[in-house]
Amino acid sequence: KMIIGALLLESSLYKIIEDKLLPNDFSDENLQNIFGAMRDIYKKRGTFDMAMIADEMQVSKISLLELASECYSISNISAHADIVREKSVHLRLIDCKKEIENKNE
Repeated sequence: KMIIGALLLESSLYKIIEDKLLPNDFSDENLQNIFGAMRDIYKKRGTFDMAMIADEMQVSKISLLELASECYSISNISAHADIVREKSVHLRLIDCKKEIENKNE
């Protein structure tokens, strides 16, 4: 939530993390969808804001404002993105391990 909230408050931060994260790195489906919309809009227009995201996703701006209000700092977004990515990779490795174990049974 911290990363999405920070991006909602300051879209220029996207440049810092655009190569670090993919939508599926977020464990929450809603956050995946919001980040995906941000990425798509950024690719088309070079920027985004809450209104653009709300229009793209056909959601209420209020829900995005609530998410942004939960962000208490926009600093260190790069470090937060690294943490999200590391956790995502770790969870995928666990899933792969389980899948391999199930095939060997």
